[in-house]
Amino acid sequence: MEAGESERKMASVFGSAKLIDNLKVVGRFDKNLDPNPKGEGIPYTPYSKAVSVNTVIFGLDWSPAKNVYALPNVVASFYDELEKGEKPDLDLQPRLTLYYKF
Repeated sequence: MEAGESERKMASVFGSAKLIDNLKVVGRFDKNLDPNPKGEGIPYTPYSKAVSVNTVIFGLDWSPAKNVYALPNVVASFYDELEKGEKPDLDLQPRLTLYYKF
């Protein structure tokens, strides 16, 4: 941990279920129990630094060939209530993850 940083608490649950031989449904839920003071500086998914964020990832894991995977998914980030001020809006990000296992 760098000087000036504080520890943050979080919880995460995830799982998958096979639909057919080469297709699974996947999901994950992350609960940040503390706001991230550097959240607005995360380039791939900025968060409000004023309030705790919750993230849900839901998608499919498709394997069209051996060791080849395509994972279309959606990331939804929503925020806890603020004591003061306006609650940040819901963030939705469609994503596609391509993976080849060497």
